Amino acid sequence: MNATVTMMFHPTVAVEDLEKARAWFTGLFQKPDIRWEDRYDTSRLAATYPVNYSFFIHVGEVVVDALSPSAHAQGAMKNQNRYRGVKDGMIVLGWYTDDLVGLNSHLRQFGIRTFDQHDNEVMAGASPKSSMADDILVALTDPAEQGYRYEFFELGERHREFYSRKGDPRLRPDWTVPQTSNGDPLGIIRSSHHTFLTKDLDRALKLHRDALGGRIIREGHNEELNADSTYLELAGSVHEFAVPRAGSSLDSRVTTLKDVYFGISFLVDDLDKAESHISDFGIIPKRLNESVSISPEDGYGVQWRFITHTPY
Repeated sequence: MNATVTMMFHPTVAVEDLEKARAWFTGLFQKPDIRWEDRYDTSRLAATYPVNYSFFIHVGEVVVDALSPSAHAQGAMKNQNRYRGVKDGMIVLGWYTDDLVGLNSHLRQFGIRTFDQHDNEVMAGASPKSSMADDILVALTDPAEQGYRYEFFELGERHREFYSRKGDPRLRPDWTVPQTSNGDPLGIIRSSHHTFLTKDLDRALKLHRDALGGRIIREGHNEELNADSTYLELAGSVHEFAVPRAGSSLDSRVTTLKDVYFGISFLVDDLDKAESHISDFGIIPKRLNESVSISPEDGYGVQWRFITHTPY
C-alpha cells in the first residue's frame, strides 16, 4: 500500500443551478457530461445516498466535478453543512489514494487533521467509511486549518471497473492523455497547472511538499497576477501557489486564514482558435500576449485560462 496520493481525483466547482451549469460546461468545452449512472453501479451504493447532485466533465486529463450544494445535502448527507451557502466557485480539490487509513495516520504526524463526510475527526488507524458505501473511504481537511478543503478518496476495488468505463478512464491500465481532436474548438492538449492564491505559503508547502511528497519545480514572479509564485508537482499535476503582492488586484481576494482556488490553466494548440470559440460562445475573453482567459465572473467563479507554453 502507498500512504500518499496517487493522482488527482478532481476539483469540484459549486454551481447554484445544475442544469444551467450543465449547458454551460458542455457548450464551452464541447464535451459530454458524465452522470451518476455512468460513474457508478448505483445498486452497490447505499440506498439513502443522494445521487445526481453533480456531473463530471473531462477537460484534457482533468476531471471537473460540478456540484449543487443544495442537492448534495439530501438523504444520508442531509445534516452536513460544509457547502451550505457557498457561492459559485471551486470548493474542494480531491486526490486518489490507495491507502487512506495509512495516509491519514501519516498526515497526523505533520499535525494535519482530517474529517469524515459528517465532520467527525478521523483518528489514526481509523477507517473513514463514506456514506456512499463501506468500501469507499473519504477524508477531508478543515479549511480553517489548511487554508482550503482537500479531499482524499479511496475507491473500493469492486467499483473500479465500472467507474473506469466513463466516470474516470484514467483508472484504466491502458489510459493515455487524450490527443487533441480537430473537433475540439478550444484545441486543448492537457492541463498546465492549478492556481491557488495564498498568503501562507509555508502552510501550503507543509501539506503538499512535506507531507504528500510534492516537488517544487519553479519559483518566480507571475506578472499576470502580480504575485510571487511557487510551482509544485504532485502525483502528475502541477500547483501554482501564488502570493499576491501588496496592493495588487488580487491581494484583497485572499486572507492569511483562507486560500482561494483561483483557476486552471490549459495548454492549447492555438490561442486565436481558443479566443474565437470563447467569443462565439458569448463570453468576452481576456487576451494577453501569452494567454486567453475567462474571468471568474464569467466562469462560475473560476478563471479558465488557455496558454501555449507552461510557465515552469
